[in-house]
Amino acid sequence: GILYVLPGLFPGLPWSDAVFADAGPGTRVLIVLMALMAVLIAVYPGLLLFESLAVPFWASALVPLLFFAYAIMSGMALMFALTSGAHALAWGLGLSLVASLLLTWLYLHTIVRNAPTAAKEARRRLTSGRWAWLFWLTIVVGQLVPLVLLLAGLSSTAAHWVIAVLVLAGAFGLRYVQLLAGLLKSPLG
Repeated sequence: GILYVLPGLFPGLPWSDAVFADAGPGTRVLIVLMALMAVLIAVYPGLLLFESLAVPFWASALVPLLFFAYAIMSGMALMFALTSGAHALAWGLGLSLVASLLLTWLYLHTIVRNAPTAAKEARRRLTSGRWAWLFWLTIVVGQLVPLVLLLAGLSSTAAHWVIAVLVLAGAFGLRYVQLLAGLLKSPLG
């Protein structure tokens, strides 16, 4: 949603069209409101998890930022494929992949230093325990492989769709495994 309304604010984007370029002042106000709503929708799941104080693994201010980064990364991947790999979107997708990798590392690093024991246990399950296989699979297949493919400069439409599908699957997997790792099961059953 965010990427869809951006041409209304910045008409020179590669996926801009005449509808946004010819927008009047009233329409531009609506475009700004749509952009704000799109940001809210992207951040909302992370805010909801952040407010779940009963799950310490999710109670980090970085969780909404992570979910926003995953949303931007997913949107960039889809727009990259739909526009047949526009150069500006290739750069944007690459930057969003690197940013989400860095945010993920920062999130996990702050849990090691500043979090309660339950959050540290959830982090352990995520990176080296029960859910480690899925976490590392989504990092490698959903972020590192697409980044390498982008850097290789593959120009076919099929390659752009492969990159997009890998990123979308990786973003979903990262959100899913973050939810799973945060849920602690009682030793009593």
